[in-house]
Amino acid sequence: MSTEPGAAQIGQLTAEPENRELWNYSSRNLITPNAVEDYGKYGEYERNQPAYRLIGGLLDTGMGSTDWEKVIRPKIEDAPGKWTSPGQANFLVTAWVASLRKTVSPNLASVNAAADLFIEAHIRRDPDLLPHNSFSYRYLINRTDDTIFKKFMEKAPLIAGISDQNSEEANRNEAGIFAEAISRFLRDELSAEQVMKMRAAFRADANRQVIERSAAIWFRAVKQSIDGDRTLRPDNDLGRSDNDLLSVLVDRVRKGSETHSATTLLAVLSNKSFLQLKKVQDAAEQANLHLLSDDVGRGRSDPFVNDLAQAIATDARGAIGWIGTLPQQSKPMGPDLIPLDSDTIWLSIDTPPGQVAEVLIDPPTKARYTLVGSTNRVYAVPQVSTKKPAEPIRITVRPEEPGRQFLRIETLVPPDRPTDSSPQSKMRVSFLPSYRTSELPSSKKGGSAVIALNKPVIIETRGLDEAWLNVTARANATYIMRTRALQPSEVDTIIEVYDQTESRKLQDDDDGGEESGGQTGSSRLSISPERDTVYHVRIRNIERQAGSFIFEVVEELQAPK
Repeated sequence: MSTEPGAAQIGQLTAEPENRELWNYSSRNLITPNAVEDYGKYGEYERNQPAYRLIGGLLDTGMGSTDWEKVIRPKIEDAPGKWTSPGQANFLVTAWVASLRKTVSPNLASVNAAADLFIEAHIRRDPDLLPHNSFSYRYLINRTDDTIFKKFMEKAPLIAGISDQNSEEANRNEAGIFAEAISRFLRDELSAEQVMKMRAAFRADANRQVIERSAAIWFRAVKQSIDGDRTLRPDNDLGRSDNDLLSVLVDRVRKGSETHSATTLLAVLSNKSFLQLKKVQDAAEQANLHLLSDDVGRGRSDPFVNDLAQAIATDARGAIGWIGTLPQQSKPMGPDLIPLDSDTIWLSIDTPPGQVAEVLIDPPTKARYTLVGSTNRVYAVPQVSTKKPAEPIRITVRPEEPGRQFLRIETLVPPDRPTDSSPQSKMRVSFLPSYRTSELPSSKKGGSAVIALNKPVIIETRGLDEAWLNVTARANATYIMRTRALQPSEVDTIIEVYDQTESRKLQDDDDGGEESGGQTGSSRLSISPERDTVYHVRIRNIERQAGSFIFEVVEELQAPK
């Protein structure tokens, strides 16, 4: 033990009985050496660093020191199973780590002694370890030697989430510890065999609640390791989206960016235990993990990536379940109504060339939509929301690849049953012509495309561009022109109506669609000609966002007077 002035305080600090009330009181006052002498041993868990640094300075953590065995170990033995909670032993252990932290090159034997103590507490599911000691634990995991770290990693797939606690703070603390471990084993560049052994250690027969919490902790830890400490904050968007995480990692593998690290993390997160969870299955689908070996195998001769990608894809295909079954289990969609009579329904759609399918669901029901191409590749289908709850839901299904497309509809609440007050939802499909803005120039540039009345069209936009369409209108009628189904939501339209010379603007609208209960950024106007005429309509996307939208002109005839 150090012989610096004040060393006798160790006796005073360890003589106090465990007292949480005194602990809380001292956490507000134990901030100076004099205060330590006045108030005794307690400081708020790992946050009162002045106190811990002060006591740590009285401990010798150097080579050959006997302070761990003579000063700290007896207090740990005096409080079996209690050293992790606020008290004498915990205070000394935290002070020991504080002393290591302020040392440029801490003695490895001292680090190992403490790290092994923490790991053993984690393995035996000590309930006080995570709430009171995570800061010290993270430091030790990152600096202990390979033997102790290997011991931790061999148990890591089994100990994450096994604590009896299931609080936000406990999950956040444990994720931070595993994030340190992830950063370290990525630096060590594990072999494919080591990664396969690790992913096989996750128990598929564990309690469901344990698997769910373990998956949440590991996903959170991986997010932190690749995106920094900000992912630990509850309000972080990335921290709430497992779909985004797997897709980001897959994208890195495909692009050859940090390929080994990304493949390793994918292999860990897509273990068979986690793939039992619906949330992880959905994330694996959206990231197309079932196609990973095909995607990365083209032109790449990296055994590490190829071996892991093959294992990941195989397990994902087994968990997803629908691979190779869609032609048999899907219902062909056409103009006839199809009842939404189950919680999950598959539809097959054969879209004619140059067109886009629009699926209408009426009455509307909350649901999740997934599009699968003929090669089993999954595509995201954004749902168009409106401010009118009774308005039918319209889903735009764009063929992303040749051949038949499959649309899965999963209702988020049981589908309405046929009753007089709550009719069953039904679906039908229509096919809309599709144009690029470059195919619809103004008449001054040779354009002459005419839009049929009451026949919507899809317009693809590159952002900050425009399309022109001609509308043949007659007197004694009102024409409602509107945009809808803006995808993505950042697309923002303006409708402008001109005369045939395109030199005189007759009317325009920016957000009329939104104001009348439609989608944000959509436009809507109505115009009634006094005589038969032809309108030249300019539809602009005023944002840089590329995407698409539907434009339509609805004719409403006026009753004869």
